[in-house]
Amino acid sequence: MKFNRPFENGALGVLQGKWQLTLKTPLLIRQGSLPESKAALKQQPKNFQKGRGQEVGLLWKTAPAKLKEQSQFYEKEWSEITDFNYHFFVDDKNQLQVQYSIPASSVRGALRQWAIKNLITNRDEWNLFRLEKQDKKTEQDLTNLIEKLWEHLQKRKSRWTDILSLFGIAYDIDPNVDNRLIWAGRLRLTTRVNETASNKVLDAVGKSITATDGPQNMKRHVTVRNPLDRVTMAAKEQGLHFGLEMSEGETFEVNFHILNPKPTDIELINLWHTDIHNGFLRFGGLTSQGRGRVEIDGEQYRLFVSSASSALHQQLKNLGKKDLAENTYFNSIWLGAELTRAELAGIDFTHREKQ
Repeated sequence: MKFNRPFENGALGVLQGKWQLTLKTPLLIRQGSLPESKAALKQQPKNFQKGRGQEVGLLWKTAPAKLKEQSQFYEKEWSEITDFNYHFFVDDKNQLQVQYSIPASSVRGALRQWAIKNLITNRDEWNLFRLEKQDKKTEQDLTNLIEKLWEHLQKRKSRWTDILSLFGIAYDIDPNVDNRLIWAGRLRLTTRVNETASNKVLDAVGKSITATDGPQNMKRHVTVRNPLDRVTMAAKEQGLHFGLEMSEGETFEVNFHILNPKPTDIELINLWHTDIHNGFLRFGGLTSQGRGRVEIDGEQYRLFVSSASSALHQQLKNLGKKDLAENTYFNSIWLGAELTRAELAGIDFTHREKQ
């Protein structure tokens, strides 16, 4: 089916975008629920009944062993604390290092979900293309589902085509099936935390804790949550949960590339920008409880177009911008310019010539 082939005529253009974001409220992205992903927090010495906040500490590398070692005691000196998301990397000296990070998939998922809620007016269709666990469906169930989804896309104009074209989708059940629903997304997105070297962590009452090991590339703090028992409406026994959050005021960067940009892509960029500014679009977990609000402090957009798309190429040339492809290997083949969002909105991306 032709409309699920976004690169049928090749790559005729690419839009590069960069956002500089500042946290207006803390950001929560959990590393995971496995014991190996837990840090350890000490608020008071073992068997010390009063005076919380005495001899506080935070362990990272040795946390799993310490938690396991004291698991047999009723009064524990160290408590589990859910860590913020982190990743490992090899530095220039071939040494294994660790840093806190914001997964690109987390930001991408928030943008996709917001696009669905704003472009799909029928709430019953919000989960229409949700990828369910295949072990709960037979191969015939999946085949029938794909046929139903293709019918939905063919029989009427659906904004789902705009969403799937940008983000992609893959119902890959059998390479011998002709009607597989595989959509190569045109969006590529990366994130980067702007490093703020800090080995200090604020505990739940604002007391400073020194973290002797583990990631230390951003400011973070300890939060405490106490779930309620739905029957008694009282605090659950042993239900106190500690977690690390990225602190308000920290900054990070989102970079995205959109191949063969379309008018609906610019529509979405403007939608995301407006709703981020108004505090409706947030990132991470517990957004309904105020987490994850950001502010866009800076934005940059660069559009590159191929000479194979003569109409689009001419539009960009008529703006009289400095050619970003000049003095590069792509000189005279591609034309590039830095544009504002308003200038992007004035570009007619509907003109596309076949190679």
